[in-house]
Amino acid sequence: MELENRGPVGPSIIDDYPREDFGDFFEMENVEIQMKKITSGSYYKGKDDGHVNERPRHRVHMTRSFWMSLHPITEFQYQEVIKKNPSMFKDQEGSSNYPVEKVSWDNAVTFCKKLTELEREAGRLPEPYVYRLPTEAEWEYVCRGGSDEDFVEDIETISWYFKNSNERAHEVGTKEPNNWGFYDMQGNVWEWVMDGCDFQELEYYENPAHQLQKVDIDDAVNPFNKDGANKIAKGGCWLLDPAACRPSARFINPPDSKYFVLGFRIVLGEPLSKK
Repeated sequence: MELENRGPVGPSIIDDYPREDFGDFFEMENVEIQMKKITSGSYYKGKDDGHVNERPRHRVHMTRSFWMSLHPITEFQYQEVIKKNPSMFKDQEGSSNYPVEKVSWDNAVTFCKKLTELEREAGRLPEPYVYRLPTEAEWEYVCRGGSDEDFVEDIETISWYFKNSNERAHEVGTKEPNNWGFYDMQGNVWEWVMDGCDFQELEYYENPAHQLQKVDIDDAVNPFNKDGANKIAKGGCWLLDPAACRPSARFINPPDSKYFVLGFRIVLGEPLSKK
């Protein structure tokens, strides 16, 4: 799709940063986090007949490359950076390759900041790039992997969910990847994203006078919603059915929430605007 020069819509990604290329794939030293490049493109985000907080389905343009971790952050990786492991499923089968869980949104942001500091000090991360949580738009773009469909095409192959999980989390990367080569994006653990969100009653969404947030309109560019007392997690988990694992599905909680089904993955990219 040929994109018009529409300019950023709402709180978005800052424009004044130097473009760097970290390659199509790299693995971070010590913490062993594997990162893969995502290039620009457009897709349809959300679902018109999904839960009210997933509406409306709208066109989104991602105009910047970024790098995302192939897997959710593991217990080993979290331990290496934060020096502790909060997970309920720690030391399962003698492995630390399970997704870290029982981490709040605040904990996940702290991990990203600390990782950024360590990589900057090691000379491997030029200013102003940072490690951070993905925006909801970035996360859903990668999860869909080029598909306009909002369902899990082969749930048994790519996801740990309630029917096959034996009621527990599983080591990352033990199911098949999605179309773009990313593992565990649907099922295993929910994944925090950067965006804020407020709970609204059904009548709020059904009211024709309701004004959509700027991140929810067609042709939003690199959208990011910093407002809202709560934060969003994506991807479903081992405890729930396939409907919760859909790309547009949301799990909305206060940023200090910690559950044994809640983890995160990271991206490398430009810092998000605070405007």
